[in-house]
Amino acid sequence: MPSKRKSPANTSDSEPEQAQAQTKRVRTISARGAESQSQRKPSKRGTHTTKTKKPTNTKKISAGRKPATVMSEEEDEEMFEAAGVDEVVEVDIAGKEKSRRSVKQKTATGKSHHCDNDNDDNDNDLPNLEDVDSDDEGEEVEDKHESEIEVVDPEISQEEADAKELAGLKAKWRSPVYAFFDPNPEIEYRSGRKCVIFKCSGKNCAKRELVRYLDTQDASSTSNMRKHVKACWGAEILAQVDEAKDVDEGRKVTGTFKRSGSIYVAFEKSGKRKVTYSYQQHTKTETRAEMTRWVAESMRPFNIVQDRGFQCLMKTGRPHYYIPHPTTIARDVKEVFAKTRKRVAKMLQNTESDINCGIDTWTSPNHKAFAAVTVHFEHEGKLLSMLLDFFEIAESHSGENLARAFGDMLVEFGIEHKLLSVTCDNASNNDTMITSLAERIETFAGAPSRTRCFGHIINLVAKSLLKPFDVSKAKAKEAADEIGDAMDVEVENIVDELAKLAEGIEEEDLQVQNENDGDVDNSEDLVNELELMEEEEREELEGFIQPIRLRKVSYKIIHSSTLLLPAWKDLLATLPDLAEKIMPHDVSTRWNSTYDMTEFAGEYREAYDKMTAKRENGLRDYELSEDEWKIVCQLTKVLKILKDATEFFSRDDCPNLATVIPAMDEIDTRFTQFTLDNTLDPAIRAAVAVAKKTLNRYYDKTDHSEVYRIAMIFHPRHKLSYFKQAGWHENWIKSAEEICRAEFERKYKGRFEAEVKEVTEKATGQESKNHFDNLPALADPSTAELRDELDRYLSTDPKAVKDVIQWWHNHSDDYPCLSCMARDYLSIPATSVAVERAFSRSRILISHIRNRLSAQTTRSLMCLGCWSKLGLVKDEDVLKTASLPEIDPELGDEDGDYEMPDGWDRI
Repeated sequence: MPSKRKSPANTSDSEPEQAQAQTKRVRTISARGAESQSQRKPSKRGTHTTKTKKPTNTKKISAGRKPATVMSEEEDEEMFEAAGVDEVVEVDIAGKEKSRRSVKQKTATGKSHHCDNDNDDNDNDLPNLEDVDSDDEGEEVEDKHESEIEVVDPEISQEEADAKELAGLKAKWRSPVYAFFDPNPEIEYRSGRKCVIFKCSGKNCAKRELVRYLDTQDASSTSNMRKHVKACWGAEILAQVDEAKDVDEGRKVTGTFKRSGSIYVAFEKSGKRKVTYSYQQHTKTETRAEMTRWVAESMRPFNIVQDRGFQCLMKTGRPHYYIPHPTTIARDVKEVFAKTRKRVAKMLQNTESDINCGIDTWTSPNHKAFAAVTVHFEHEGKLLSMLLDFFEIAESHSGENLARAFGDMLVEFGIEHKLLSVTCDNASNNDTMITSLAERIETFAGAPSRTRCFGHIINLVAKSLLKPFDVSKAKAKEAADEIGDAMDVEVENIVDELAKLAEGIEEEDLQVQNENDGDVDNSEDLVNELELMEEEEREELEGFIQPIRLRKVSYKIIHSSTLLLPAWKDLLATLPDLAEKIMPHDVSTRWNSTYDMTEFAGEYREAYDKMTAKRENGLRDYELSEDEWKIVCQLTKVLKILKDATEFFSRDDCPNLATVIPAMDEIDTRFTQFTLDNTLDPAIRAAVAVAKKTLNRYYDKTDHSEVYRIAMIFHPRHKLSYFKQAGWHENWIKSAEEICRAEFERKYKGRFEAEVKEVTEKATGQESKNHFDNLPALADPSTAELRDELDRYLSTDPKAVKDVIQWWHNHSDDYPCLSCMARDYLSIPATSVAVERAFSRSRILISHIRNRLSAQTTRSLMCLGCWSKLGLVKDEDVLKTASLPEIDPELGDEDGDYEMPDGWDRI
């Protein structure tokens, strides 16, 4: 490469005299340049002459200099020979000889000799060598062929040429280490040498610039970048970025580091990337913050931090590592809960949409009555659902008490005026609660805005279908009387059979009820359809007594862990086509458990028959005949529709209210088909008829609530066409439209009236002087036209839409008022499954061995854990709380819990 150093004065004048004084004619070339300007210069390469690998007449543009012609070594030799030079001596700046060669020596060996000298002696003269030197560790060098050269068009500007070259270089930079530097480096010329200037992105970097010279063989090495990052950022963040697949993903990691200012975020997940952990220890504040989130999200006890195993894991290798006391963690959890509660309240107050709630009650193992409230609303085209509160009901679960506690909670959050609908089960106390709540909150409509949990309705339909199964010793005589009267047989025989089959079932139900911590589906509204049946219908139910035997066998196998359970497993080992599974429980408190049992029995029939046929197992009384197996299979077929419905309405995406009526219609249609199917056993058809009556009773109750019909109309797939195609009465369809229109006129139609009026007045006051500019046909739509959105919506054809919330959000410009109403009603949950999930988590929090938690602790852990997982807990709140003084351990109880003073969580 051409040298950019200046030649010393008078060097060219002394060269002829030196050459003549020698025996041989010697041409001396110094490190600064050898020849005078009056003579032809054979080379401008100085000591780097032999390193040039560019072909003859290659043009290279240098900053501040005119293009120079670089000559090959062959041309140099020819020129020296023509000048009569026998030997060439290269000297350094001080005049010390560096190399000597004969002009006639043109072998490759000579070239190699010069290259070796160049590498050994001259690299130390290069400025900023520390910025381009390479090491073996982590070095990455981009591939570059020796013959690859850069030809720059002399007609374009230097800036354009540099920009083009830089773009080519950036395309080759794939190492994640570039993520630590500004994505837009610059090309500069320093000491006449072209280089790339990288600027470190570190906030407190002492050496912000990193210089990479482009005239070196390792110009693409990243080793110095890595050295700089280790010194500036730390080895742990460099190791984390090294796992990124490219520079863009690496910048996500460095961006997280810069925002937090530390390795507070212990791990970062990007898509399906594996979890990576920090090499840097937490500070005391960060340790407290992390433990606060951990115990809340994972339902851990406060005193787990004093557990021997935990202490060993945390302090081994770092015995002085700080671990806060349980009382401090307990206080921190409640402080963060209180701060986040205020943020949640503000968020709900500021949202433009109304809110819908789900509520249910639960009795914990420590005999505390709790109510869980979930909130559901639309935000920017997405349905948001979360736990809002989990509070104790100090008094009985009466409707009045529930309404008082629920209403006070809404008032404290400042959202009572935004309540649209409440989803709850069919218990009679909820009827009272809805009525009382409407009296307390003026804007709440009461019964017309109530949503009955469809999951509970499905369960009640299944219970009515399986009513003959649900017998106990106490009810055996009653059930025998009903069946015996219909069949004209001896009641005593039936009583004995039912009592024998029911033996142990009461204990099983009680055990499962205890396992569920008192959470039993409230079926007090379940009407005994058997009492309403004709004698012929009840007679057909006789066949239902037999499938109870499945339940009995399941119970005996599961609870005989030393005899029957090993025998069952040994039997399955001889049947290679059947996996080792246990027959599911069939218990009254567990939805779809009967279907799970009968479906399993049909699949494992061979194993069941062999198990009951073996005399030593003591299960001969529970053998099933061919006809009984037929009933089991048919029962499974009937229950499948209810199982599918339950799973569909229990999904995380929470199916909206518009799906309830179509689902009820589908179940009713299938039940009708079953009752008319002569291939089914009469007992099955009779049971389906019972279930169909229960379904229709709850179907009729949807008429008392307006929200079902409004939600149906606002589904773009249904509108009014669904009712027409289903053959509903014209009066009912007209009534549904009138209800929808009345609510739109009352609450939503005038929501943007002021804006529309203002726009219209401005348009009227700016009439053009030209008459035709003001033609009515060219004027803006009138206010009435802009507001008539419901008619425009209903006049369009139905559309197949999967995400109705997103569809209305996308069409908010077309229907500014109507879309608000649609999103409010389509956000109503069809079930209280979200509440049931909260109770499932509470069983983990409050177990039989951890049952001393106070109400305020239970509330804080339940809500904070949910909010933290949803990203509603702010780091600043956690860190600010973790900076508070620690709590005296003497102020906590034996479990490390700390009781907060009154008013601690007030919004």
